[in-house]
Amino acid sequence: PLRAGENQTSTMFSSSPRSSRRKKTIFVTVGTTKFDLLIEGVTTPEALQWMNKNGYTHLIIQYGKGTKPRSSLDDAGLLTVETYDFKSSLGADMAAADLVLSHAGAGTVMEALRLGKRLVVVINTALMDNHQTELAHAMAKRGHLFVVEQPEDLNKTNSTSSLMETWNDFDSFVPIPHQGGDPNDFSNILNQHMGVVSLPTAAAAVETSKAFEIANRIVTRVYIVNQRMRAFPTYPSSVDRQRMENKID
Repeated sequence: PLRAGENQTSTMFSSSPRSSRRKKTIFVTVGTTKFDLLIEGVTTPEALQWMNKNGYTHLIIQYGKGTKPRSSLDDAGLLTVETYDFKSSLGADMAAADLVLSHAGAGTVMEALRLGKRLVVVINTALMDNHQTELAHAMAKRGHLFVVEQPEDLNKTNSTSSLMETWNDFDSFVPIPHQGGDPNDFSNILNQHMGVVSLPTAAAAVETSKAFEIANRIVTRVYIVNQRMRAFPTYPSSVDRQRMENKID
């Protein structure tokens, strides 16, 4: 299950009466992070125009720690728009979505693939040394998801059709289903990028969902350790530690 925090604030609005069209939903999620450029990219007039033209009726935005989208979207057309910061679980919104746009969080990616969703992962270029981005690229090479290299690409316009090039690519993208069932699959991708030797015997004893959760925790811990190593490039020797403890010059 996806977890995005404890508190929840939700806003729903529609600029036009609901039509009789079949419900078709886009779900945008940033997890527990802040990714305002993604939120801005999916709420531009061009993006909303594309959604309306391609038959989407609902837009659900989970904006996390970022800035809440404006309270009304004049360009929403027939779209019903819902926004919120956090929910205890994002599973229901993701399960109901026809198209998912997300950050490169490992948990979000694997949940969307498990549900067989058409997934577009937008890379947060503000993050450095992001191992989650590497994992998203690995899954994209297998054809499981579509990667947008930077959020600014969501605003590229096609001069001949006046529609966004990247958004048009979403409709033509046909993902290769992620079969699952192999608890080593995700961990092997992680090991490939981290240079860690696989332990198939131990991994085989873990259910697939739990294996994904463990791998996600590893990614997070590696990132934290990496940041701490940047702050303290060299580990002090025992003499240095004693000097610091005793305040010896």
